[in-house]
Amino acid sequence: MSDQGRESFTDKVSKTVMPDSQKSGMDKTKDKASGGMDSVAGSMQPDSMKSGSQKAGDKSSSMYEQTKDAVSNTFSSDNSRFLLSYRAKRDK
Repeated sequence: MSDQGRESFTDKVSKTVMPDSQKSGMDKTKDKASGGMDSVAGSMQPDSMKSGSQKAGDKSSSMYEQTKDAVSNTFSSDNSRFLLSYRAKRDK
């Protein structure tokens, strides 16, 4: 269970599970805003004041975002060109 004033874990999961391609523009904006507000609330609240489940939820959210950013950076257009040229050289 999430702490008071924080986004519920079920809401976080449901936003993550549904692909953006199936969301309206309004839903995407709402998801981004509520996620951002929850992130700010989590960073302002000291860990000593969080419940165990909230600490775990914040940690998993942080790890998810870091992984998502790493994957996004890996497959960005600049990196894709590098990977394609590397594969072409490797396969010769």
